[in-house]
Amino acid sequence: MDTGRVGDRATSRRARTVLASGVAVVAVIVVLAYFLTPTPLAPAAAPTADGGAALAPRPAALAPERLADLTPSERYFNSDTENPGTALPGAGGRIVLAIRPELDERRQGYLVYQVGARYTVLSAAAGLGERASAGQRLDILGDGRLLFSEVIGTGAARTVPDLDITGIDELRFVATATGPATTGNPADETLPIDPVVR
Repeated sequence: MDTGRVGDRATSRRARTVLASGVAVVAVIVVLAYFLTPTPLAPAAAPTADGGAALAPRPAALAPERLADLTPSERYFNSDTENPGTALPGAGGRIVLAIRPELDERRQGYLVYQVGARYTVLSAAAGLGERASAGQRLDILGDGRLLFSEVIGTGAARTVPDLDITGIDELRFVATATGPATTGNPADETLPIDPVVR
């Protein structure tokens, strides 16, 4: 029996065993280091001049867009984007939304726009001309929730206060006549609206 060859085999087995043990120990150390290494925290926002935490920067705002320049997703037959017979005071002859409640037996009209939750603020102007018989109630709804409701009187444009439309997909503008028409001209009863989203 060659004792040298047997000794070499025993030494080789020991070396392989030591090598395998070493690889296993290294693997355990790598795994432990991965899970035990703390995740670096995001840097804190710089304090403001008054000592409060600064807000994270907001994404860039979209440019203001007039809804009258867009195609409504739904409209009642008596409502459209056009130059109405009674121009919105201060609109400068621009195309505005036109709703004519007197053309409908329910004395109501509406326009709907899908804005895809892309905007945060809606502002608008609405007004009836001097020849309108009575005021009209303007309701603005966002995803079915009432955002604004007011009777718009005759003879002056009314500025709708900025409305928060964050996260809103659908805007609906509804005009309802509050009194009988007396002029016989539906154009006199048109409610011009000029809404802007941004």
